[in-house]
Amino acid sequence: MERIIVIDGRTFKIDSHTARLAGVDAPGAGEFLANEATEHFKKLTTDKNIELSVISVIDDEAIVQMWAGGLFVNKAMNEFLKENGNNRQIRHANRRLRRFG
Repeated sequence: MERIIVIDGRTFKIDSHTARLAGVDAPGAGEFLANEATEHFKKLTTDKNIELSVISVIDDEAIVQMWAGGLFVNKAMNEFLKENGNNRQIRHANRRLRRFG
């Protein structure tokens, strides 16, 4: 079983390599829901068989899809963030619209 170290709501280390969940826009440290997202990510992955699929590598950081115990973690994290009021993607889209509207 591969062991990961969760850093935040989308970033983790595995065998000294840093990786991020593809398509997950989790809050950074100090932002709304950051601690909850980190804890949820840990809960989803603790003591589970981890499977990774690398999508790309950017600046030595792998962008991955992750399954933990058969659960698609990327989707589970996005659902958690949406259910708990993290609408970062919506806020970013609205800012862009205001800028060009």
